[in-house]
Amino acid sequence: MILTEVEITESTATDEIKVKWSGIQAFKEDDEYFYLYNSSVSAYILPKRELKNADDVKDYLKSHMIN
Repeated sequence: MILTEVEITESTATDEIKVKWSGIQAFKEDDEYFYLYNSSVSAYILPKRELKNADDVKDYLKSHMIN
């Protein structure tokens, strides 16, 4: 997953999906994950254990959310 100023890009071996930040409807978190909801039943899930600094990533994600 790549986060840029414009969009989120998720790449797999067979596909690539791009979602603009305006397509993210909600941001939530629990102790282990960040959730970026692109619908009421679908979210991008970022495991905090994979991040060097979860607090910095949280600030970045929240700054890109359109309220």
